[in-house]
Amino acid sequence: MRAVQRTADDARSELSGTVTVSTPPALAVHCLAAPLADLQRRHPQLVVRIIGEARHSSLDLREADIAVRLSRPHEGDLTITKIGEIDFRLFASPGYLANTVERDWRFVGYDGASTRAPQQAAIEKFAVGRPFSLYASSLEIQQAAVRAGAGIAALPDFMGISDEKLVPVPPGVSLISREIWLVVHSNLKRSAPIRAVSQRIREIFAAG
Repeated sequence: MRAVQRTADDARSELSGTVTVSTPPALAVHCLAAPLADLQRRHPQLVVRIIGEARHSSLDLREADIAVRLSRPHEGDLTITKIGEIDFRLFASPGYLANTVERDWRFVGYDGASTRAPQQAAIEKFAVGRPFSLYASSLEIQQAAVRAGAGIAALPDFMGISDEKLVPVPPGVSLISREIWLVVHSNLKRSAPIRAVSQRIREIFAAG
């Protein structure tokens, strides 16, 4: 039945219907929501569903039509394209750095499914035994904690650089770079709505 549905979806040529995009929450908020909302306004018959989630929705089970991932999937009948990279840096509030000597720095880390993220391993290596003061399950919570003086966190540039209440530690140095992957089930890649949303996502990260 899923194969039949995909064939029907693939046959659509007009920009109408619903396209579901699965993406990490921070990317949904800071990178995808506004441009995809603009795309929808230009195509009123198109409906875009954005699922911000740490887990990976199954494209085979039609939990999502398109996925944006920071790690490359290796299973499923998928068309996978690298569309960019994201730099993570260490960020802290200026007040925290002014009032805390380097040997006493504390860190803000990842909780839940993200504890195995490469940026968590990188910040643990940088900390070299210095303690973590707080763990959080989302980047937005980490950002808020760092702004409040909880310590130093590994945040993507699209969150940290534009935040006037944070500064990079040390300036100009990237902690780690993550690849961004666009994933579409191969049976859907010729669908006009899927192509349109996929192309807009490519443009977002190409511009960045």
